[in-house]
Amino acid sequence: MPTDVILPAIVSELNQAGVSNNHIELLVALDTHRPMSAEEMEQKFGRSVCETFAIRMHQWNREDELQYLGTTESGTEIHVNSHLLEADLAIGVGQIVPHRVAGFSGGAKIVQLGICGAVTTGQTHWLSAKFTGEEIMGNINNPVRKEINQVGLKTNLKFVVNAVMNLEDEIVEVVCGGPNAAYQAGANLSRSIFGVEIPAKADIVVTDSYPADLEMGQASKRIYAADLAVKDGGIIVMV
Repeated sequence: MPTDVILPAIVSELNQAGVSNNHIELLVALDTHRPMSAEEMEQKFGRSVCETFAIRMHQWNREDELQYLGTTESGTEIHVNSHLLEADLAIGVGQIVPHRVAGFSGGAKIVQLGICGAVTTGQTHWLSAKFTGEEIMGNINNPVRKEINQVGLKTNLKFVVNAVMNLEDEIVEVVCGGPNAAYQAGANLSRSIFGVEIPAKADIVVTDSYPADLEMGQASKRIYAADLAVKDGGIIVMV
């Protein structure tokens, strides 16, 4: 996601609407992953953004930074970063790609899985484990996505800016608006870009984890994709 390109455009719109830079704060949706380094933040956001705005890392294991908002209809407990709830205007920024837990990223996923506590994230992940990859990954509406959307609706996330990329990491389109409506539009387009037809499932599938190769937790995304193309009892080789 070229955040260094998207963020300045959003800031420009906010500035023109009368919002000064000292009233803008960035909350990094780390999920339960480690904090970003200074070098990674500069690469992700651009030096100008890092020097201008307060950047806060989501700390999923800090109970004092989370607020409990009750449960979804299905009982998922909602523990979300309180800084999001304190904002006058919360804008989710991300990209939309196929995802094993959510079906696709984007929309309300910036909240869950992005800035929730371990309890909430654990419950949606365990829910996804009840379904096969074919039932979740690349399916725009699925049981886990329903929970994610409900968590988002319980917060004050009212607007998202989501990029749809191609295989060359170029922006194909940017969808903006309400989290669920923008997600639906972007996921349909993303499916047409990343979805492929296969004549039959293979005995052996070789997959490359790039560019999700920062750590094995990231690289597992490629195993989930390969799983859709391999026969039961077949072999996956990940480079």
